[in-house]
Amino acid sequence: MTANGTEQSTVPQGLCSHPDPNKRPIECLQEDPALYFQAQALYLTDSNRAPIARLTPIGNLLITGEVVENADFTPNTDDYTIGYMDSYGSYVVTVWFDSSTGNLYLKGRLYEENENNVPAPGAFALRNKRGITLAWADKARGDLYVRGNVVTNRASIIE
Repeated sequence: MTANGTEQSTVPQGLCSHPDPNKRPIECLQEDPALYFQAQALYLTDSNRAPIARLTPIGNLLITGEVVENADFTPNTDDYTIGYMDSYGSYVVTVWFDSSTGNLYLKGRLYEENENNVPAPGAFALRNKRGITLAWADKARGDLYVRGNVVTNRASIIE
């Protein structure tokens, strides 16, 4: 008990610095709890660390360009790419975000509104902190599965 009669709790040493804020005890909060546990968007960046796409906490993908399915182009060196290693040891790109145009290119197809989004084995998956898959890419086929929708032609993807 403290001098004013309120109970003072003790927190085990090091628990307030746990890397996952949701696993820190409530006694560690030093700001508004609503801000502390606020859902955060995931930004995809190019090689220059410039944001090129935003995946919202509910699974919508925001891009500044268009979606191009069955793409037959080659990505630039600074684009965000997803792909696989072929049997010859070469990296084959199947999904990429063009950093100059903001376009999303897919060798395959786009599948939106996948609420029960279960990634294929070996897929590239993006999950929120609760382990819910928000989007995943089939690296071999070039298909992209998004829990929500892809919102194109955004003036800005920054919140």
